[in-house]
Amino acid sequence: MDFLLDLELNQELYNYIESNNIENKNKFINDIINLGFNNYKQKDENNLLNNINSLITNHPILSEIRNSTSEITKNFFKPISKGNYGENIISEYLSNKYQNYELIDTSTIPHSGDFQLNMNDINERIIVEVKTYNDVISRNQINKLIYDMEYTGINYSIFISLCSKIVGKKQNIEWEIFKNKEQKDNIIIFISDAHSNIDNIQIGLTILKSFIKLLNTQNVNENTLMYLNKFTQQSYITINKNVCELLYLKDNINQIKNNIYSLHDNISKQILELYHTFTIFDNEYNNKIKLLQTNLTQEFSNITNIIENSNDNNDIYLFLDTYKKNKNIYEILQVIISDLISSNYIFEIVAKNELKVECCKINILKTNINIVFNDGVQLKNININNWNKYKNLF
Repeated sequence: MDFLLDLELNQELYNYIESNNIENKNKFINDIINLGFNNYKQKDENNLLNNINSLITNHPILSEIRNSTSEITKNFFKPISKGNYGENIISEYLSNKYQNYELIDTSTIPHSGDFQLNMNDINERIIVEVKTYNDVISRNQINKLIYDMEYTGINYSIFISLCSKIVGKKQNIEWEIFKNKEQKDNIIIFISDAHSNIDNIQIGLTILKSFIKLLNTQNVNENTLMYLNKFTQQSYITINKNVCELLYLKDNINQIKNNIYSLHDNISKQILELYHTFTIFDNEYNNKIKLLQTNLTQEFSNITNIIENSNDNNDIYLFLDTYKKNKNIYEILQVIISDLISSNYIFEIVAKNELKVECCKINILKTNINIVFNDGVQLKNININNWNKYKNLF
């Protein structure tokens, strides 16, 4: 490969070589070229980094990732305790996500929780308890929160463990519903491993608000907790499936964030490809969480309908009371009504000795009961001894 050295542009170099009687001129010139090339490469790399930094600054999401990561890194090196660090994370999160709510720092007030959140739209205040333990949170910590609820008179709370599981809680979102000493309904929402998906706090608060609204409706009676527990048993599988999908999406987002920061100093092309993938996951995640909140609202609407239907059965129990003097009829009629209500049948009183449900009529005789189905099939002489073999027909 041939190349020319322009003496006019490099006159100073030529004069230096001649005046210093450098013997191995080829080696000297090659050394100078190599030194200059290294400086040129450094300048080119700096330009690339400047272009990448400019690209990140001009993209709001990438800029947010960089700023958030820098902020987290700074916080890790601040001379503050893990507890304060965890409280700071939750305080910032709640303040950003619930700007219409009043968040009060009560960490220095005995038996008051780390924070108290005024939920203005439902006129309730809840306790927020935050733990940053590496080990499983013990039952003793839960009992302390229950004591704080009794001490403050606040009936609702959310217990957040940032870094570990909570004893007795297999899922990352669970709850307990119980009566306090004054027989008022208390609810605690438990969020385990919140660092894996901090947006589980939003889901937990949505569930808590729905519970509170349900407990405050005028149609709620002593059956409310039964229906809430039924909701817990039957509907949690659906919620947990959605939570797991959100966690999967969040894990992908977090992994992409880490990959972006490990690569952005070297390869701008890969950053843009990751940014595209990140956007897809982020949009899907936001759509999923909105859909989940909508589904939660619908779930509680269904429960309200069930409770309202249960109130319609009050007349049936009054009807049942009229047969208390007839022991045989009262016992079998009580069992039939209880079993059919459990299967979501709604009763209609046709006459003083006749009831009707969707599929049949129940005729009450002096010593036993007959059932006539809509298709004409009859069950005669039903009593407490033979009901079990008939009830499966329903």
